[in-house]
This record gives sequence, structure tokens and C-alpha cells, in this order.
Amino acid sequence: MSPLLIIAEYTIKDCLHHRIISFALAIFCGIHGVAHVIGQSLIGSYHKIYLDSALFAYQLFSFSFIILFAIPFLKRQQNYNTFAFFLTKNISRATFIISSVLGFFIIFIMSAIIFYGSSVLLGFYLTNQWFLYLLPAYILIALEGIFISIFGFLYSLLFSSTLAYFATSATYIVCYSIQTWYLAISKTSLSMFGSMLYYFLPDLQLLDIKSIIIYQLPIPILPLFFGILYLLVWCMFVLLLTTWVFEKHYL
Repeated sequence: MSPLLIIAEYTIKDCLHHRIISFALAIFCGIHGVAHVIGQSLIGSYHKIYLDSALFAYQLFSFSFIILFAIPFLKRQQNYNTFAFFLTKNISRATFIISSVLGFFIIFIMSAIIFYGSSVLLGFYLTNQWFLYLLPAYILIALEGIFISIFGFLYSLLFSSTLAYFATSATYIVCYSIQTWYLAISKTSLSMFGSMLYYFLPDLQLLDIKSIIIYQLPIPILPLFFGILYLLVWCMFVLLLTTWVFEKHYL
């Protein structure tokens, strides 16, 4: 087996060892349980409440996974001397980082499919309707999670765990609300700075098509395509930066 797959497999097993399945199940059951109670107390709105809760459950899992699993992962490997073990096997630092990201990519995609399938089945049981059209929203939330998790990897190499949590959360908030910030300062003296951020940083709101999916409106294919393409470019850039930092700081 290639070193890439060995470390990716190790990353997945590490997350399983730290009870990621129980964590995902707790979020799924907790969010749907609360949504069911709220939906039963309202008239004529259970359908939308269920769809909102189904997508929110996976989005909450995605961000919580980054904070509780992705960021501590490299810190744990440093404490366990896993870095040194793999380096003695002639596995490069770049391979270790890229393989770890690959492992998290597989986890995000698998979790998206599992959450999607579970939500579709539960939705059919509760409402007698198949919500098969939710799949694009789950995939985009997974891509969003992968993007933020790469930033989490970078911050975990540069900062302490606490600072890495704050920096990752700040990155998520900034990239998710870049349109709001741009509109807020576009009429001020900071308009040029706002324009630079708006056109430079990736806009995660372009991937937020939950409302479009729920109301089954036409998906804006072209803006979504370019948004995903730009996000992938950013992923490659941050991944290269993370690899460079890892090679310089962990010789």
C-alpha cells in the first residue's frame, strides 16, 4: 500500500478511535429530536422544520468535527511522536500532510452520504416523502468543511490549540459573511479594503444553497461552479502553505 493511503487510513482510524461515530449519532439524534418537538407544537410547518434541521445537523457536525477532531489531530501526532515514526519510514512531511487531508476528505464525504441517507429515510418515515433532492446541499457543506479544516491544520501548526480554535472560527465567520462585511463598509473610507477582501477571499455564502434546495428553486449553476473552483484553488494554496510550515517548523 502506498504511503499516501497508509496515512489516510491511519487518520480515519484515529478519528474512529476518538468516537467520531458516537459524536455524529449524538448530533443527528439531538438536532432531529429537538426539531421534532418544535415541529409537533406548530401547525403546517413541520415539513420545512425537518429539512432545516436535517441540513443544520450536518453543518453543525461539519464545524464541530473541525474543532474537536481536525485541529487536535496534528497536536496529538506531535505528542505521540507519530511524525518521527513516519519520517523514519522515509515518508516526507508533504506526504504526511496531504495524506491526512485526504483522510479527512474521505471522512467528510462519507459523513455527508451517511447524514444524507439517514435524513432521507427518517424524512420518509415522518412525512411519507422522499427528500432525495437534498444531496447537493450535503456535498457543498462537506466541501466547506474540508476548506475550513485545511485552515485548521495550518493554525494548529502555528498556534496553540486555543488560538487555533479561535483562528479557525474567525476564518469561518469572515469567509461566510464576506458579502455582509463588504456591504457594510462599501460606503465608508474602508471601501477599498472591503473590495480587496471581497474579491480575494473565498465567499462561502456562494455554497450556501440550503434555502434554494429546500424550496426547490433553480440552482445558480455558473456562480456556484466558479465559487467551487475558487474554493479549490484556495484549498491548494493553503495546503501548500501548511506543508511548507510543517517542513520548516518540524525538521
